Amino acid sequence: KELMKHGPVEAALTVYSDFLQYKSGVYHHVAGDELGGHAVKLIGWGVENKVPYWLVVNSWGTTWG
Repeated sequence: KELMKHGPVEAALTVYSDFLQYKSGVYHHVAGDELGGHAVKLIGWGVENKVPYWLVVNSWGTTWG
């Protein structure tokens, strides 16, 4: 409700080493060590192939993901 009423919100997620190789689509942790927390901007949500997801903006620049 917050997102719909007020726009983007900050969110936190746990980053695993396989997240560093992410290229596109819905990220799903498969393997790798926990690296720590990361803040992102949540701008939307949806469902792809019956998998719900959050649409986020990362701060790592345009060449990542």
